[in-house]
Amino acid sequence: MEGSARLIFAAGAALVAVGIGLEAWHAHGLRGRLEPEAWEAVGRAIRQQELAGVGLALTGFVAAGGLLPGLAVAAFSGAALLFCGSVYLKHLAGLEGATAVAPMGGVLHILAWLLLAALAWKGAPR
Repeated sequence: MEGSARLIFAAGAALVAVGIGLEAWHAHGLRGRLEPEAWEAVGRAIRQQELAGVGLALTGFVAAGGLLPGLAVAAFSGAALLFCGSVYLKHLAGLEGATAVAPMGGVLHILAWLLLAALAWKGAPR
């Protein structure tokens, strides 16, 4: 695995690890502190963050360099930032309106997984 692919893989794995830590905090530290709707939204954001991390790790593992891998990395990263970040900002920091960009993050997440599927279909070099 070349340097940039290794970095992408490591970033994805770190995103998952942080997500697992957030899940523990969500289950044990936030229960009862947030309104039910906010608690559920944060849980969804954590799962989406973990999925984006898995996608990044897979992208780093499957391909090294090129347009499709670069687009997939950008889409997974954008999905985590826009969707998860906006939900965290709204429900944990109280920034109303932050989730206005969440749908764009969701679309990027779908696109990222489709790009990863295209990489697998294409048989991207490792």
